[in-house]
Amino acid sequence: MQKPYVPRLAIAAMLALGVGWSQQARAIPAFSRQTQEPCTSCHIGAFGPELTGRGRTFKLLGYTEQAGDGPSWWEHFSGMVLGSFTHTAAGTPQAKPSAHSGANDNFALDQASLFYGGRIYDHIGAFIQLTEDGINRRFHVDNVDIRYARQQDVLGVDTILGISANNNPGVADPYHTLPAWGQPFVASALAPSPIAGAILNGGLAGQVYGASAYARVGGMVYAEAGIYNSLSRDVAHYGGLDPNALQLANPATFWRVALQQETNRRLFEVGAFAMNAALRQPGSGADRFLDWGMDASFQFLGNRTHMFTGYGRWLHEDQTLNGTFGGGNSANLRNHLSELRGNVSYWYQQTYGVTGGIFRTTGSADAILYQASPVGGSVAGRPNTQGYMAELDWVPFGKPDSYLSPWANLKLGLQYTAFSRFNGAGQNYDGFGRNASNNNTLYLFAWVAF
Repeated sequence: MQKPYVPRLAIAAMLALGVGWSQQARAIPAFSRQTQEPCTSCHIGAFGPELTGRGRTFKLLGYTEQAGDGPSWWEHFSGMVLGSFTHTAAGTPQAKPSAHSGANDNFALDQASLFYGGRIYDHIGAFIQLTEDGINRRFHVDNVDIRYARQQDVLGVDTILGISANNNPGVADPYHTLPAWGQPFVASALAPSPIAGAILNGGLAGQVYGASAYARVGGMVYAEAGIYNSLSRDVAHYGGLDPNALQLANPATFWRVALQQETNRRLFEVGAFAMNAALRQPGSGADRFLDWGMDASFQFLGNRTHMFTGYGRWLHEDQTLNGTFGGGNSANLRNHLSELRGNVSYWYQQTYGVTGGIFRTTGSADAILYQASPVGGSVAGRPNTQGYMAELDWVPFGKPDSYLSPWANLKLGLQYTAFSRFNGAGQNYDGFGRNASNNNTLYLFAWVAF
């Protein structure tokens, strides 16, 4: 797939369907060794990242809870390997998805990661990930989340208070509605991706550093507020990142609030969130983005034989493109995007899972920002994309009596993504004869954590 130029990247997020900076899902055996509990205690589907109530509390308490004296120092380290096969309905000979892939039917080592996870000291814990990106052939610092947290009585109300130093707005969130942890938890990086997505949808992931303060009050209210700045070019370079990538013109702000009702094995949550960011454009000012939205989720865990979950998110972005418009790279000074995503899942015995989801992106017409080009372009000058996703999963391990527990876990999945509209049209959307359905993608993956 043809890569967009930098001004378009500033508006589009790395990949608009949630693929983002790297694959999102993170469930590491180091946490299981620390707590001496199976993966099913904290994760729905025995693998993750989808959290149970136990998992949300463990995360909010800074990954510090442990059984007894805890594991040896080396047991805090884990690894992960994700391999896959990607097939699209029609190949992309005019715009191969990467320099190391073919036009279609690609086997890939998507990524291999090394983690540190768990307690560092009293009330201090971390989740740190280093990743070898097998698609782009580079090693980089991935998700970082270092926390200080305490649980205490505040005016008679049980409260968790914490601070997270992290590199991705939303990564500290304990739910699965925001882009940082939302479905699909994995997706193909070798399939064509839509031309645009909101900047909160992965656009700053890994490119910034910051801190957020959070609180969960009475098990009913969650609130978080954070501030982020760009990494220096030297730090980005030594971290395996692109030193010429997006740069914030001033610190970005992020906030989040959610109301939840959690009883035994049920959760109902509704929330709202927002981020304000300004991105520099060379020699022509800064582009400003205001992202805001609403979300809702439910979990029904029952007796853990039958488990149901559902997540929904609506995200709107207002763009004031001072730099891009001033440099002649957009037709409009002001644009907007809206994204809608929803999914439901069913798990049987924490082993067999089925998920279905829908997605839709709409936005302003802009004939300069969204131009015709093979596979990745838009002849209509619009970002509008919609379709559905279905996934089947099998997790044979991760239960209390599983083989190699708590040292290894495995997830095998088959995912299908279909498009009824892509980059503004259903037919000949790119101006070179490609239809939206040509991008329908079959993604088979094997995901091992150890």
